[in-house]
Amino acid sequence: MVGGSAGEDLERIPVTRLTFSRRQVAGRGPTFRLRPAAFMPYRGELSVFRIDGLDDGEVWEHVAVHARRPGRRMHGRGDFLVADIRGDALKLNLDDSPPRHGNLIGWPAERHEQLALARELATVARAVPPPGA
Repeated sequence: MVGGSAGEDLERIPVTRLTFSRRQVAGRGPTFRLRPAAFMPYRGELSVFRIDGLDDGEVWEHVAVHARRPGRRMHGRGDFLVADIRGDALKLNLDDSPPRHGNLIGWPAERHEQLALARELATVARAVPPPGA
């Protein structure tokens, strides 16, 4: 396990994955969901934010400040625990740059294996549409 403080069980920390691509979400209202593409790693990592201790509004406020991408809007987020993923391949590496940021590391090298984990994340994550959607 990388990152975090001594004795902290990082797999039990709730995290959220943001998507800035409309192609990575599907449905509206109660059928809103994130597609597996939203959980595919980039260069062996998947960027996430810790959301422990924050309510839904506070999560959106935090990411609006710290995950801003000029000219792009957030299309949703997926909240999950690393412990909800099968096996022990993925680990949470907290870097707090920006605050509460981390990366899921330990992805397999093969794309089909990455996609299998991304599908699993899409299944276990609680999909949350942006405010006003």
